[in-house]
Amino acid sequence: MVTVTAASGVDKSHVQKWGPYTRWLANLNAALKLQDDKSHKFHDDPYVLETIDFKAATFWGDNNQSGFVYVAATIKSKGLDKDGKPTGKPKVLPGSVFLRGDSVVIMIVVRPQGGSEKDDHVLMTAQPRVPAGSLAFAEFPAGMVDGKSTFAGTAADEIKQETGLEIIGSDLEKMSEIAFRAKKPAAHAWQALNATSTPASDENLGNAFYLSPGGCDESMQAFYAFKTLPKDKFAQLNGKETGVARENERITVKLVPLADAFFECGRDAKSLTALALYQNLKAKGLLKKR
Repeated sequence: MVTVTAASGVDKSHVQKWGPYTRWLANLNAALKLQDDKSHKFHDDPYVLETIDFKAATFWGDNNQSGFVYVAATIKSKGLDKDGKPTGKPKVLPGSVFLRGDSVVIMIVVRPQGGSEKDDHVLMTAQPRVPAGSLAFAEFPAGMVDGKSTFAGTAADEIKQETGLEIIGSDLEKMSEIAFRAKKPAAHAWQALNATSTPASDENLGNAFYLSPGGCDESMQAFYAFKTLPKDKFAQLNGKETGVARENERITVKLVPLADAFFECGRDAKSLTALALYQNLKAKGLLKKR
């Protein structure tokens, strides 16, 4: 039985019903359950989730569905040797987790009407990012998935909010899903190293990439969109001011030649990941030809 506690001022019942927490806990329990398989690396001395403490939490938005929660989890092994005898020295996993939920990043390639591939530009944004200590951080449009939205729906909304462009969900290519369908990665590091020792089932991580798995649950899906615009509207995009005022956003749109995108987004991990997915999927013919 897992003991769940909360610091003073943290609404324990709300956190326990909050989507990012329930998904994180389900994924963790599924991964721990895999230790039952005799082929699992930790089968002889399995880890057990003992306690969860909600250290701090902050919520906002409709019904407080968006937020951040700092969790401290105690996850220990039973301290057994290979013969199942107690050693008195249980192994402990790092259990500090910053929960914030799922998100999306969108790579948008824009071409002026009548132009060719050499005229393609990638649409970026520059906006204040206080955690990075920046007032003009360059990145691809991105946003969090709230409790009411789908990944594709969030992507389409973020494009409209951050760039002013209208792109419907069906126009988006789901690069993360395409990549995972093309070649499913090994569910476990030792599964790739030792093909004769395969756990019974996969970990439940989904078709997404993790930005900071050593401390944060955030998983992100990457989307791609292509848009042809009249030359006047293409020119008007560069330097356009956008953002949602009630969310205190101050965003400037920036058009960058596609060939220079790597240099422009070099400080942002999600943008670099989306660009790498785009380049590799395009090279393998897995994206629509434009």
